[in-house]
Amino acid sequence: KSLHKAPVVPALEINDEKLIYLNKAYNDAMKRGKALNVLHNKLKDPDAVLSASELETPINASKRFKVSCEETGVEANRLFFPGHLNFNKTIFGGELMRWMEMHAAHCGRMFVGHRNIVSIGMHSVFFDNPVYLSDWVTLEAHVVYVHNTTMEVDVKIVIEREGEFVTSNRASFILISLDEINQRRTIESGLDLANADVKWLRRYSEAKTRYNMKQASKNLLQPPSGTTCKTTPSTC
Repeated sequence: KSLHKAPVVPALEINDEKLIYLNKAYNDAMKRGKALNVLHNKLKDPDAVLSASELETPINASKRFKVSCEETGVEANRLFFPGHLNFNKTIFGGELMRWMEMHAAHCGRMFVGHRNIVSIGMHSVFFDNPVYLSDWVTLEAHVVYVHNTTMEVDVKIVIEREGEFVTSNRASFILISLDEINQRRTIESGLDLANADVKWLRRYSEAKTRYNMKQASKNLLQPPSGTTCKTTPSTC
């Protein structure tokens, strides 16, 4: 006999409280994921029209001060030494990452106006091209998304080689603002989207998409309030 798809998938009856919650969280995440996919596909279109009002979030809109993404930028140059080389005679990736994280934090501190900024994660990192000892290296960092107490900083390393500029490394760092006793501290500054050009609206939109996807995945496995998890953390 040949196999055929059933016309309708049977309904699933769930009585357990934790499973009911996870089922609801899954459906919510799927709805959010579909909306994010629409935005992601729009971002891939170079002719897509992005509007500040469409991208604006209530939290960013409520910030007391606004600066443009471009104005948050910091830049640094560096020469590397033989001790930074790996076995392939290129600059060790860990050294590049250390430099990138250090300046992501510096960018965040300049943006919020205080020193208590630490990195708590990364959304992505890419090693597009190797860096050689003879390369002149420039690092660029910009704040591209702001939430209540966290922000995202995009960092890229550009190398000048034989008269051409090539991007060698890219990464997106998540930073958190803390007070003097290491408690979360609200970020008072926001990003000015109303006067941003397409380039910065696109980078803000990409960061917003990454943030929402991260929140969707976190909420999926977050147990409901008052629920005690008696199974493994991955299932509750």
